[in-house]
Amino acid sequence: MNPRTLVVALAPLVVAAATLAFGEMAHATCGPFSELADADGRASLLADRFSLRPIAGSKAVQRSHSVMAAAHSNTSETRLYLQHGDSRFVVFAEEQWALAGDDLAATARTYAKLRFRWSEADATVEQLTIGKNARAVGLAPKKLDLTRKAVAAYLVVVAHTDGTMQTIAFFVTPDVAKAEGAAAACTGLARKQAKTLVIGKRTIRRDGRRVAIGLGDTTPIADLALPAGYVLHSTAGPDFTVHQLSRLATFGTPSPSLGIYFGGHPRLHDYEGEATTKPGTLFGADVTWSDVVTPTRHNRQLIAAVAGHKDVQTHVFMTTPSRSELAELMRVVDGMLLIDKNTNK
Repeated sequence: MNPRTLVVALAPLVVAAATLAFGEMAHATCGPFSELADADGRASLLADRFSLRPIAGSKAVQRSHSVMAAAHSNTSETRLYLQHGDSRFVVFAEEQWALAGDDLAATARTYAKLRFRWSEADATVEQLTIGKNARAVGLAPKKLDLTRKAVAAYLVVVAHTDGTMQTIAFFVTPDVAKAEGAAAACTGLARKQAKTLVIGKRTIRRDGRRVAIGLGDTTPIADLALPAGYVLHSTAGPDFTVHQLSRLATFGTPSPSLGIYFGGHPRLHDYEGEATTKPGTLFGADVTWSDVVTPTRHNRQLIAAVAGHKDVQTHVFMTTPSRSELAELMRVVDGMLLIDKNTNK
């Protein structure tokens, strides 16, 4: 056959093959989830820090935890969970209890490297619009890591109107993203949802003030002075409560933190290093602090009974980058006052 005749004869087959291949790529899906409609309403994230329009059928489901552990607070994290057979699509929002910083893209890359091991070359940064006076960027991975049980398909990092940082990550199970073109489809689906994000009304207070802490919502135990620039967040377990105080700093920057546990079964942290003791007072009683100092951390903790509260103990623990910041937290602890059970004052 004449070569030119052969080319002419094969041309329709080549076009048909290309059309078929393009059609398969164009119709690549993120498993069953690409075929599902958006929900009619919006879902609240982090107790009205944000909202988005999820895939229909998504439910807010807390992560599982040990029966002896505290439940995850909805002010610290929200998980929207959608299951279809063995496949799952999850939206996971977290309050980072840190400041976003001026260069949000750089902060996002720092977080992505720590959380997902994404290098600068592994993901593309995209600008997102989520509301007035808020900033957001999306990170689209160039290749999905299918070796993980939860495959990150897209990441959003937000600088809220109050300057604090939140993250919203979109995950799928590996089976969803294995087919030809499915990885890109999953990232595209996550990006589509990310573009529905809207800033909420709730902000985090950063002013100095006195606050009451205790065992759950019904048993106030102590009153403390929260310094300006610090945030307080609490988690409650079946028979205990842990209060965390941390000074807001740009994500990735070490900052002092103080934890106060109230309950019946406290345990000392196993800090690495040699421990020394230091006398002190807590709620007017003599106590002994245990200190472990490393080149980068000053750790201090104790366990003590709480006067007037039968079977209740407190575990007070703190970690700071420097000795001066340790003194700052000790002023908070030394200033704590027991609340009168009869008057709640």
